[in-house]
Amino acid sequence: MRCLLVLLLTFIPLAHADETFSTSPLDAKVAANAYARATGLSPIEATGGFELRVWTQDYMTGAVAGTVIFHDTQKSFESSSSYNDGNITIKAARLSKPRTVTKLAELKELVAKLEPYDKAFISCGVMDGGSVLIDAAINGHTITFEVANPQFCKDKASQTIVNILDILARP
Repeated sequence: MRCLLVLLLTFIPLAHADETFSTSPLDAKVAANAYARATGLSPIEATGGFELRVWTQDYMTGAVAGTVIFHDTQKSFESSSSYNDGNITIKAARLSKPRTVTKLAELKELVAKLEPYDKAFISCGVMDGGSVLIDAAINGHTITFEVANPQFCKDKASQTIVNILDILARP
């Protein structure tokens, strides 16, 4: 019986759970790791390869969406979040089936432009809306930062994020 249980656990993936992180002070890496765990992923690591994770959250509705690019495949997820007493909880979600990434070279080029913004929080003062959290591995290190309402901001990082979101939205 014990062998049967071990065998079953070997082939049945363990469920992942909701993840909570503190918004005070907001640490983008802690938040990115919580998003990753909510989808059953390990935190991103600095490797020689390219990986991109884009997590978006709507401040008003709590809707959460994410896109994960690893090598030449793209997966996505949709979930929800809730806010309570300085903490955000992300509901566990499953990643979609993989599909081939369109414009991978262009994505890599855009993400490379974001390297100077590691650990930054960018906002142009627009209230409500939403945020985009970028977590990437490129050129042997990681980049993690958050931009509030990038579509309303005119700085280079925000406009680069808008370009990335446009590419990821294409079928």
